[in-house]
Amino acid sequence: MSQRYVIRPTVPEDSQALLDLLSDTPQEGSIQLNFERQPNYFYATYIGTSDPDLWVMEDTQEKIIVGAFSIGKRNVFINGVPQAVRYASDLRIHRSQQGGRALYRMFKHYKEQTKDEWMQTVILEENKASMDTVSSGRTASLLIIPRGDIAPI
Repeated sequence: MSQRYVIRPTVPEDSQALLDLLSDTPQEGSIQLNFERQPNYFYATYIGTSDPDLWVMEDTQEKIIVGAFSIGKRNVFINGVPQAVRYASDLRIHRSQQGGRALYRMFKHYKEQTKDEWMQTVILEENKASMDTVSSGRTASLLIIPRGDIAPI
């Protein structure tokens, strides 16, 4: 029996499914930030990271992408020293999977891929779903760092 949900690296053929997932899962709040991705999801990949690492969670029974995240690297200054650090972004979970185990599966996969590497992310204050997730303990390995301690190069 094959596994129903598979987390795998993206391939160029995922572009349209990723565009659909992005448009079906807008961020909460009065401000929405998205890089223009049309006509190809991957066009904006190098804007946020210099070393992309994009993943999808695929429902192999329904043959659809139900989740996506990016954990690429970008150079930042940490205590005045430039260092390549993981940057988590573009987390999207299909509405049919929200509230289920999709987020847990994706964070588990992230931990398996990155071991003990540092990761940073940006969450807008009005993005209640993401803020609740970070503060809930479901992502126990996340550490909130005050603004200004890490700066992009």
